[in-house]
Amino acid sequence: MLTRRFGDCKDKASLMHAMLEALGIDSRLVLLRTRRMGNLEEAPASLAVFDHAILYVPKYELYLDGTAEFHGSAELPPDDRGAEALVIEPDGTGSRIRRTPDARPADNLDETRARLSLSADGSATLDLTASARGPWSCPPARCASRRSGSSAATSIRTRSSRGARCRSACPLRSA
Repeated sequence: MLTRRFGDCKDKASLMHAMLEALGIDSRLVLLRTRRMGNLEEAPASLAVFDHAILYVPKYELYLDGTAEFHGSAELPPDDRGAEALVIEPDGTGSRIRRTPDARPADNLDETRARLSLSADGSATLDLTASARGPWSCPPARCASRRSGSSAATSIRTRSSRGARCRSACPLRSA
């Protein structure tokens, strides 16, 4: 994976597991049945019912999805939240199906503020500020990653794992 600079969910979960192990941090591989797949039957007969792989860090009660490029380490993408997960124990015994944590209402925010400043000459400046965390944080972060060469009139910044912030100041001219 390191040579190819590419990997699927199983590759990324395995790499994160190896990296954490090298640091002395205990973790578990997790087979996940994403929410879009629906609930499991009481006792699945095959591992084919799982469609994703992530990592669980017991010490921090933390689930990590290596494919969630624009989500922070403290949040799962919407399809991973409240999903059924088979946490694989290292000794092969004690593995059990559990549910990944769902987001609390306070974990989700989508807020946009607009401020319009009028000048004496009739021109105006619109200042938009957007804050997002939870499932809404991904689109602003993706937007910011694509706009690395944007003009000075528009700036988009991303924030750490607690979400993303976008700020755009656009001068308006009267026609």
